[in-house]
Amino acid sequence: MKDRNNQIKIAVLDHSPEIGGAEASILTLSRNIDQSHFNITVILPSRGNFSRELEKTGVPVHIIYLPLELIRLKRGKVFRSFFFIMAYFLFLHFFLIKLCIYLKKNRFDLILTNTVKAHLYGSVAAYLCGIPLLWRFHDLLSPGDFSPTLIKIISLFGKFFPKKILAVSKTTEDYLVKNGIKENKIEVIFSGIDQD
Repeated sequence: MKDRNNQIKIAVLDHSPEIGGAEASILTLSRNIDQSHFNITVILPSRGNFSRELEKTGVPVHIIYLPLELIRLKRGKVFRSFFFIMAYFLFLHFFLIKLCIYLKKNRFDLILTNTVKAHLYGSVAAYLCGIPLLWRFHDLLSPGDFSPTLIKIISLFGKFFPKKILAVSKTTEDYLVKNGIKENKIEVIFSGIDQD
């Protein structure tokens, strides 16, 4: 469904308040997207350099708060204590409720997730809201970057939730396929380059 201006409304989910490679690609996209066809809003769990740079480009930014300790949690470190697990899932539960309310209220046509943490919580939100989901996958799904358990979780989510996974390179695609995601679900789209 397009809005009354004939634009497709896209919610972009990213977990980082700071600018890394994945966030730089969203900045490039936001500066160059055809605004007559697409209306994007970036949803972040905290304010930071990324939100400030997005706002300079005129892109709407919506903050749904998550504690910085959870945002900055390193891969594979969730299960360090029972108390931390309970706190993590409690905050995540309320975050998902607020995210779903915002997505439904604003009637987004598509969700694009841009980082691994966003792929996971965005998948659940997209499923609960009945909104089509795309992953923009920047990482190599390899034991050097992820724990075996996390690889299995990401692969399971990748098989079930997104309509398509947009890989940033052929190598990224190869690792996804190696971990059981069907090749026809993946499309390689290289990151854009701002020539200026």
